[in-house]
Amino acid sequence: RFVGRPSILIYIQDDTHQELVERRIHEHERILRMNSRDYGHFSPKHKLHRPPSKLIPN
Repeated sequence: RFVGRPSILIYIQDDTHQELVERRIHEHERILRMNSRDYGHFSPKHKLHRPPSKLIPN
């Protein structure tokens, strides 16, 4: 036996193909949910625009 969580690719021999696909999709959704929480809130970058500039005194 391996230590840690089981691989999502391991499956029982008597599973039907549909059950296998559903299980993999469910595991993939769980992994995506876990990974998306690691980085905080998603906020897309603003479009490129000219940064505010200071006036240079003469």
